Amino acid sequence: SAPPTSCQVACNPVLDSIAKCKDTTVPQSKQDWVNTLGKLAQCVCPVMLGSQAQTTCASCLSLSDSASPGTAAFQEMIRECQAGIPRAAVLLGKDFGQTVEVSAFQTATSTTGSPGAN
Repeated sequence: SAPPTSCQVACNPVLDSIAKCKDTTVPQSKQDWVNTLGKLAQCVCPVMLGSQAQTTCASCLSLSDSASPGTAAFQEMIRECQAGIPRAAVLLGKDFGQTVEVSAFQTATSTTGSPGAN
C-alpha cells in the first residue's frame, strides 16, 4: 500500500527499489514458489535493511501513520529480513497467499552470506 502523503518523499525511493524486485513469471508448483520467493527476499531485504528504509521511511511512518496496517507490515518486513532471507521469504509468501515453510528455503538457498552481484 502507498505511504501517507507526508511520507512519500521518505518512502518512495524504497518502494521504487522494491518494485524492481517483482518477477513477472507466475509460479506453478510449490518449488517454483520457493525459488521465486527466495529470489524476491534476496532482492527486497537489502532494500529493507538499508538506511533509507530503516531510518528515513520507517521513522516517518511511525510518526505519522503508526496505526496503519501498511506501517505494521513494513516494520514486520524489516524484522523478518533481519532474521534472515528464509524468514523474509515466508512472510512474502503470506502476501501471495502461499504457505511456505522456513525449512524449504534453508535447502534451496544454502548460501548464508549476502548475495553477490548479479
